[in-house]
Amino acid sequence: MHASKVWLVIFGLTLPLLACRSSMAVQAPIGPSSNLDGVNLAQVDMDGANLAGASLIKAHLQAAHLQGADLSKANLSGADLSNAQLKGASLVGAILKEANLQGADLEGANLSNADLKGANLSDANLTDASLEGANLDGVISSQGSATKATQD
Repeated sequence: MHASKVWLVIFGLTLPLLACRSSMAVQAPIGPSSNLDGVNLAQVDMDGANLAGASLIKAHLQAAHLQGADLSKANLSGADLSNAQLKGASLVGAILKEANLQGADLEGANLSNADLKGANLSDANLTDASLEGANLDGVISSQGSATKATQD
């Protein structure tokens, strides 16, 4: 037997829940445009997930694993993404108004044309992140890493 994942279906979105020992895994694709407003997905592994256009208003995503995830045009207004792993994620055109991204790893993430108005980026890692055309009005930031972050 090999280790595989057990999947949890929430509002039509299939998420890996936990690792188990099994020869079979129940899997289905994660669908874009899901409505996950206010859902608690803290510490859930969603690396590579397709959440393009999803509504995640005020969702709890603390320490969630979203590396390489597609969150383009997703609405994450007021979401808590503190300490989330978003390395290489696509957040093109995402709405992150007043989102908490404190301590988030956004290394290499694409935040082009994202609306970050009033977002908390304190201690966030923005190394090699693209912020081209992003709205940074009222953004809170301190002591984060922004090496080579681009905003043209």
